[in-house]
Amino acid sequence: MLDLAQERANEWHEQFEHCRDNGDREGMLTAARNFKALEGVVKTLKWVLGEEGVDHPLT
Repeated sequence: MLDLAQERANEWHEQFEHCRDNGDREGMLTAARNFKALEGVVKTLKWVLGEEGVDHPLT
């Protein structure tokens, strides 16, 4: 699940870059929002799995 979340976050980051290159502001906003949400998912999964150096996801 962690790998899938990281993969999806990377896809949204690529989509953000693509939209930025094309001047698609609405697409950039959507991609940024989804990327940031998945960053939280990735951090939470790493924390749950006990990865060292990962702070509590709510701090």
